[in-house]
Amino acid sequence: MKKFLVRIIVVLLSLVILTGLSACRSQDLQTALPISETSEQMSPGIDGHDFSAESPDRTQLPLEPELELESESKMECEMQSKSELGVEREPESKLVEVRSIIVELDSKVVTKGANIEPVVIILPEDAADKSYVLSSRDTSVAKILDDGTVTAVGAGTTQIVVKSGNGVYGTRTISVIDLAFFADEVLRLTNLERERANLHRFGANPQLTRVAEVRAIEIIEYFSHTRPDGRDCFTAFTENHVAFYTAGENLAVGQTTPDEVIRGWMNSPGHRENILNEAFGQLGVAVIMDGNGRLHWTQTFTD
Repeated sequence: MKKFLVRIIVVLLSLVILTGLSACRSQDLQTALPISETSEQMSPGIDGHDFSAESPDRTQLPLEPELELESESKMECEMQSKSELGVEREPESKLVEVRSIIVELDSKVVTKGANIEPVVIILPEDAADKSYVLSSRDTSVAKILDDGTVTAVGAGTTQIVVKSGNGVYGTRTISVIDLAFFADEVLRLTNLERERANLHRFGANPQLTRVAEVRAIEIIEYFSHTRPDGRDCFTAFTENHVAFYTAGENLAVGQTTPDEVIRGWMNSPGHRENILNEAFGQLGVAVIMDGNGRLHWTQTFTD
């Protein structure tokens, strides 16, 4: 009987132990199930922000940091890819190019042998490349020296051309006159008028030419037959050792060609009288240009 009771007690204890173990296993299983469900729900949300409101404790899940790192890594790759493609790269500033060129000269009309330094203005002022090349369309009229100076070599008209590195042009027209040629032409035209009047031709006189040059310079300062110092014009003859019994002088200013000045003198009674005076046999002629580009003309006559 005693043995029977011991067996019953052992059986009961085994049942109790088995029941306890079963309860523990059931509790462990219930605790594990939310983790498995959360893992399944989180798999579509790669960036770690696709949480369900039914699971408030899921923000503490151990999978979240790994997902956030994966998300950041993908974002960095996308940014790097865009940068390589030039999507987010800041555009490089474009170089400012020349848009216009202004060419300035001291005078539009110059005398043969004159040298001029052109003023070249490149616009806009902040242009990156301000280099340019100077040239002349007619090198028989004007040439460009190595230092950029324009030198007048012959009578005529030409254009000074400036070309920038990007192909923009600027031009300035310049006229060159040959004062020596103009003086010779005045003598020729004067003799034509005398021939028409059946008078002998004038011969060129170097001493009278020097007197004419002196007077041409003086009338730039004071346009009159009276000299700037108040003396009469004939004192210039004696100062240059020109002896005369009778003498005369013609003056003009502003005419641009020999033909124009001769026509002006022939239409003026006093000047015409000097040109057609039978007593005069020698002639001096001078043409001088002033700083404003105006021409001053003189004729000096003696017997």
